[in-house]
Amino acid sequence: MKLKNLFLTILTIFLFCGGEMKAADGDTFVAQTVEGVDMTFKIISEEEKTVQVGSGTKNTPAIADSIEGVLAVPLTIEWDDKDYSVVSIGNYAFYNCSSIVEIQIPESVTSIGTYAFYGCKGLTSVNIPEGIISIANYSFYNCTSLVSIELPTSIKTI
Repeated sequence: MKLKNLFLTILTIFLFCGGEMKAADGDTFVAQTVEGVDMTFKIISEEEKTVQVGSGTKNTPAIADSIEGVLAVPLTIEWDDKDYSVVSIGNYAFYNCSSIVEIQIPESVTSIGTYAFYGCKGLTSVNIPEGIISIANYSFYNCTSLVSIELPTSIKTI
């Protein structure tokens, strides 16, 4: 009986607040890019409407490994009727996505996380845009086909 009362109390509070669940810093969600790719994002700042690509964990990369060819990281992404700016590629974002041959990174991105492209064995070249300030350790580790990376002058730590 106590559990039923607790449930009714929680339901009443939920309905009283309009039934809306507010997004919060650290929440993750999957949204479809303009190209039709389902990609995972993590909210960095709900107030500033900024997100990173990927959840930041090794076991949940941002995309399915079956994505082949060129992958474009979006400049913005819409979720829950809000537009978020993509400002970071998180840790492990494209971990072991071996079929990607090229990544297009928008100028809104300022950082690339640890192991972000680890094991992207099909990746041949990367053009990192102006605006990237930091590239973490092992970001391109085990990218055995990578022959060229263009680095901008904006990088402060690598």
